[in-house]
Amino acid sequence: MSSVQSSLSSLAAASVPVKANGKTTTTTDQSAIIAALMAKVAELEAKQASNKRELSYKVSVKGALSVYGLNARFPITLYKEQWERLLAKSDEIKAILANPANKFAVK
Repeated sequence: MSSVQSSLSSLAAASVPVKANGKTTTTTDQSAIIAALMAKVAELEAKQASNKRELSYKVSVKGALSVYGLNARFPITLYKEQWERLLAKSDEIKAILANPANKFAVK
């Protein structure tokens, strides 16, 4: 449960009368509003989580392959020879990543 969802749950448990637009909402109204907000938060979190995993590819006019979705804003772009050199070293890269002595940041 996210911090937003736990905050909404604690609001639901408090059931304090709230005035909105000159009307006092009932506990039932508040519960319905909070349930709708929790559903929306869960939907947005799921959408955000799925967006992080999607990668897309594009070959540029100059003949380079760009990978979108690894960085927040900018693609990773390499030419064919660079991709071949990098992929040839994939076993070494996997070994480095698998070594528990290496402390990598997780983003």
